[in-house]
Amino acid sequence: MKRQILTLLFVGIMITSSFAQEEKPFSELDIFTENELQVVTASKHLQKISEAPATIYVITEEDIRIYGYLDLKDALKSIPGIEISDPNTQIFGGQRGFSSNFSQTLLLIDGREMENLIAAETFIHNQFATHNIKQIEVVMGPASALYGANAYVGVINIITKSRDPEFEGIIFSSEGGSYNTEALNLIFAKNFSEDGRLSGSFRFYRSNEEDFTDFVSDTQNFSPGNPTNSFRPLPKNCNEFVYANPSSAIPLNFEISYKNVYTGVEYYRNRKGFGLEMVQFDYANTDDQRDLRLFYIGYKRNLFNNNLKLNIEYQDYYETCHGTMTDVTRNLYVGNFDELETILAGLSDYEKRIFLLRETQRSFSACGSKKKKVEIKTIYNFPNISNTLITGLDYEKCDIVGFTSSYSPDRQPPFIKENQDADAFHNNKKSFFIQDQQTFLDKFVLTIGGRIDRQNLYGTVITPRGGMVYKITERSNIKALFGKAFREPNVFELKGRQAITGKFDLKPANITTYEISYSQYFGKFLFNQVTVYLSDAEDLIRTALIPGFGERGASNVGSLTVKGLEDVLKIRYKNFAGFLTFCFTDIEDETVEYKEKEDSIVVNKEMKVGNLNVPEYRINLGASYDIRIQENNFTISILDHWVDRITAQYNDLILGGRSKPFEIDAFHEVSLTFSGNNINFSGLKLDFFLTIQNLFNSQFYHPNVRFGPVKMFEQEGRRVYLRMGLIF
Repeated sequence: MKRQILTLLFVGIMITSSFAQEEKPFSELDIFTENELQVVTASKHLQKISEAPATIYVITEEDIRIYGYLDLKDALKSIPGIEISDPNTQIFGGQRGFSSNFSQTLLLIDGREMENLIAAETFIHNQFATHNIKQIEVVMGPASALYGANAYVGVINIITKSRDPEFEGIIFSSEGGSYNTEALNLIFAKNFSEDGRLSGSFRFYRSNEEDFTDFVSDTQNFSPGNPTNSFRPLPKNCNEFVYANPSSAIPLNFEISYKNVYTGVEYYRNRKGFGLEMVQFDYANTDDQRDLRLFYIGYKRNLFNNNLKLNIEYQDYYETCHGTMTDVTRNLYVGNFDELETILAGLSDYEKRIFLLRETQRSFSACGSKKKKVEIKTIYNFPNISNTLITGLDYEKCDIVGFTSSYSPDRQPPFIKENQDADAFHNNKKSFFIQDQQTFLDKFVLTIGGRIDRQNLYGTVITPRGGMVYKITERSNIKALFGKAFREPNVFELKGRQAITGKFDLKPANITTYEISYSQYFGKFLFNQVTVYLSDAEDLIRTALIPGFGERGASNVGSLTVKGLEDVLKIRYKNFAGFLTFCFTDIEDETVEYKEKEDSIVVNKEMKVGNLNVPEYRINLGASYDIRIQENNFTISILDHWVDRITAQYNDLILGGRSKPFEIDAFHEVSLTFSGNNINFSGLKLDFFLTIQNLFNSQFYHPNVRFGPVKMFEQEGRRVYLRMGLIF
């Protein structure tokens, strides 16, 4: 496998070198701005993407409009190396072969963490819409040397328009489309002289979302191993128990600054049902609401002739999670439905509900998780030499609560605050990081850095990083990168471990990655970048149901090696532009245990499986054509995501363990978008895009990477959305 990857890289380098011989000077290139794009996530300071010590992919504001990306999960599908599994709630997945609940990727908004506190998940759903996104920067590979815990396989950083110093004005936009989807968006910014600025954004979104009634009634494809026989076709006189998954989201941000002081708020409220993740007896009345609020205040100043940048910031997070669901293990009636019709005859609607859902309606809550953080960061640019030194001190204190629940036949069982558990655990962490970047001979950019994290539960973790960028010519470069990272155990893993051992004695999972990247511009028309990597992970945190405890036991189990290749090709010729990304992921074979029934006896078995829940190949293809009509710019584009077949697995509750691995077919998902940019409209500027997602109404499935009782997740059919925005 190593030989194959090295051969592919060598061939790519030789091909690009042969093209490069007759190129015109780099200054005449006019197709792509990637080499001049300024990114901040790779080193916590602005630098050219070509000099950043990381493999980093960028989705720009223009990409969002051209390809009709409505929210973050749409945009991430086009990033090579990212796996997504969408149960129509929060998305699952990960980066470079490490696929779970996205707890191994760190999510930032303008450099500040915005993951949920209780499980350290990115929790990406409808709250991260693209209306206020200037740029999405995705770092591939370990980033704990700068960001600490949970930047395990990468970082996603959303750069907002409203906080962009170059933006001033008002943008109002609205959206509408399939499933009665509608949204209103507002972005604003106002500078007051040279000293003050006020900015912010607001969005209100709601949608009925896809109706998966037919799928959840299909016991063979949805959940064949569930003792309640999946959703089940319910009696005709119980029509209130249907599939429903309405969703709403209210994200907002606000910031005000004066001279060297600034303060602001980042907030979202996300509310919906449970989609396809869990089997429910009653979908119509399930509810899951998550609120996350970040308040921050900071001081920044330039010193020593602007060579030193000092930034001190305090951050205060508060999170609540609560909702209602039906507990599939406690459904009262599992007999035949002809008999049930007789029993229910003559009962009032409320009596029917009591009969069917007695002690199954569960109210849950995890209200009051808190995190407080202080960060002191300095960036020093040495005069007369090309050297940048970045240092930082962090102090973080977390009080994380656990989930509590109670049963009631009421439609919305009330949460009783007195029943709330005390904090599940307290997490205190002190960190120091340092990174030095030195440029030699205008050819080499050397990066060396590291971080020390001292935490009260698991002790000290040291994560180094290193990188060398060599500018072969002004049109090509090669990067050699190395990094370590770690992921902290979350509250569920710690509580499950405590149930078994009586202690919070889980260690962080750790990973080491090596990678080489080569990029080349070919004249005015073509750009290519190829990256190969090798990741070794140890002390992986894995959970399993522990008989007799009723808890999910967690432990540090084994290691995993992942190898891969990512290739990005971009082209522009006159009015035509396009991209092609190719991703190859090779996860070493691992022993998978499963249960199977033979002659009415449940037998424990095992088999070797590679790339479990992760496709070996993924290809993204995008093409667009610009049309100019009376000085107005329009674009039509087509986008195709192709995903290879996947070997998957789920929990079979009837057999009492995991199912035998099975295959999910490969699929294409094609989208078509028509958009306009800066269209003159009664003296105002109008931006819009009309997108048709899943153009051919294909039926395809994603794997259940969390190993619940659901076999796989059906994806949404054809849908149409329109976003229109006025710029004042």
